[in-house]
Amino acid sequence: MPSISSAIPSKIAPKPTVLVLDDEEFIRDLVADALESEGYRVIQAADGREGLALVESECPNAIVLDLMMPRMNGMEFLNRLQHHHCPVIVLSASLNDSLRKQCSEAGVCAILDKPFSLARLRSLVKDAVQESLRRPPILIDAGHLDS
Repeated sequence: MPSISSAIPSKIAPKPTVLVLDDEEFIRDLVADALESEGYRVIQAADGREGLALVESECPNAIVLDLMMPRMNGMEFLNRLQHHHCPVIVLSASLNDSLRKQCSEAGVCAILDKPFSLARLRSLVKDAVQESLRRPPILIDAGHLDS
């Protein structure tokens, strides 16, 4: 007769990962603490360049993005993120109608004005992560790599 422990899978599913991009360390830490308390694995970047590198290496389930950052701002990041199908939530203190339209056209799933409610952010991240987990994985046809 098999033991109970042999019926339990040996690998536990990894925690969903959320990338937080903001040049303000205080905001990154605040958001990270709020999301980690909900069971998410949180990775952080201070600008779009660092963020793109983390998207490539970590494949996050959702992204929380500030628009005003040095080196590569949030809109540049969104434009370069096009081939990744990752839900993005924008946080910004200065969003005019033009930027809101650009965010919408870039596929942003939600926009929160700073200052923002942590409860609302948690809810939006939960929805974004659930959306990303429902999507089928992107498969690469290895046959094309041989030629």
